[in-house]
Amino acid sequence: MILVYMFVPRGNTMVSILGFPLGFFALMMFSPMGPFLSELYPTVVRATCQGFCYSAGRAVGAVSPALVGFLSERMPLGYAIGIYAFGAYALMVAGLLMLPATRGRSLLSIGTTP
Repeated sequence: MILVYMFVPRGNTMVSILGFPLGFFALMMFSPMGPFLSELYPTVVRATCQGFCYSAGRAVGAVSPALVGFLSERMPLGYAIGIYAFGAYALMVAGLLMLPATRGRSLLSIGTTP
């Protein structure tokens, strides 16, 4: 959706129309993060590890405006935002694909040896 929003020629009406699905799809990834992250760590360190993951993600995301600014010196701002956002989402999907599957596992068994 970000690629459509940033690269397709659009007027003010189209920006208003595309704003809703862009916000919907960009923000819908946060709701499953809490339950998914809680299944990855042993109970005794679950809150600590989950908090670290959230904070580390925010720290990495804090450099995004600067990187977009540096990239926008070489190209239009819309292209810089679109390219960087695509790269960030691609990195997120790659990380998600590398996480272990937790379906069918008991939360009590996480962190114990079988």
